[in-house]
Amino acid sequence: MERRLIGSLKNGEGVPLYGAALEFVAAQSSPPFVPESSALLVELDESGSYDTTMLSGVYKVTLLPAGVRSRAGATLLGLIDVTAGPPIDLLTLIGAPDIDQSDVQHLIDEALSYIQQAEDARDAAQMAATGAEGWSELARDWAEKLGDEVAAGEGYSAKHHAAAAESSALAASGSASAASGSALAAAGSAGTASEKAGEASDAADLAKDWAEKLGSEVEPGEGYSAKHHADAAAGSALAASGSASAASGSALAASGSAGTAATKAGEASDSAALAQDWAEGVGEVEAGAYSAKHHAQAAAGSATQAAVNAAAVNTTYGAYIAQSTGDVFAGGYPASRSARESVTLDRFYAEVMAGAGSCKVAVYINNALSHGPVLIAAGSPVTQTGLTVAVPAGARMEMQVSEVSGVQALWAQIDGGPA
Repeated sequence: MERRLIGSLKNGEGVPLYGAALEFVAAQSSPPFVPESSALLVELDESGSYDTTMLSGVYKVTLLPAGVRSRAGATLLGLIDVTAGPPIDLLTLIGAPDIDQSDVQHLIDEALSYIQQAEDARDAAQMAATGAEGWSELARDWAEKLGDEVAAGEGYSAKHHAAAAESSALAASGSASAASGSALAAAGSAGTASEKAGEASDAADLAKDWAEKLGSEVEPGEGYSAKHHADAAAGSALAASGSASAASGSALAASGSAGTAATKAGEASDSAALAQDWAEGVGEVEAGAYSAKHHAQAAAGSATQAAVNAAAVNTTYGAYIAQSTGDVFAGGYPASRSARESVTLDRFYAEVMAGAGSCKVAVYINNALSHGPVLIAAGSPVTQTGLTVAVPAGARMEMQVSEVSGVQALWAQIDGGPA
């Protein structure tokens, strides 16, 4: 026996769930002709529609969002019991008299929303990381860039000023040599007195010292030579090529630029640290604002809880009981060997699926009667709601069948939400 499932799925705004898929997995209690744990994947088209034919049996139905084909990102919609009949919509088949179909659709919307939040958080983290890289490049320019200004109207790099200082020192050295030549010429002039020649020689020597002297000041308290400053500036330029922070140690000739480089490097460091906080920080980054990682973790937790909530909407325990010849045997048939979590079951359903007679079904939890016995007759499925059957975690559940007459197959289930 088989039945056609046809319909469409949309989110709360009426947008089709294009690219999503429905997974049908045969439950343990399915009839023998539906292999246990066998799965069928049905893709939704651009209008969110599906159209498939299922063999009779009990299936677990899961919604896989667009781009997700792993159960880790899926939403459990519930269990369905497929029996022979006219074409039917999936949500109608999932929905029971005490379950609002809008609850199922709400859970679909909620899970998709959490997935979108996680993707937005990931994009924000990538943007923050890109911003930090930009600050690092600017710091390097303040240390090493030659030619144009680092930023229009903001000035040149430390290396630029160090090179200029070195050029000035070389020019000063050339001027000293010229001064020395002039002094020698003056000393050799026939009309120049020996005293004047000595004074010229001393002046030439002093000029040369101001250009080239290394080690100590040219005159105490008056300062150092041009070459002294040029060497210091050249050393600073080499250091600046390694890192922005080293530029802060430049000589006087490049100290202004080096200070700018150190400032910019600090700004870059602060910005990179702030970018890291926005990407990975724990707690608030600013008042009322959190990092991308914080939001991603929150979204992941919410998505996980949404999946748990979706699974808890219709926790079902049931048993398909059949006999190939003659009536089914009276006795207990397991519906669960160990309940996953504590739940309160509020609905009982049973029907005769083969045969023209009747029987009674009772629900036993840990070998104790919890509901029934309920008389089930062919052609008259029984639904009872408003129950309060408590099932502790790890409980063993059975469907006890008695007073069987003319029944070759039957289905019995009890379901509800979390305790």
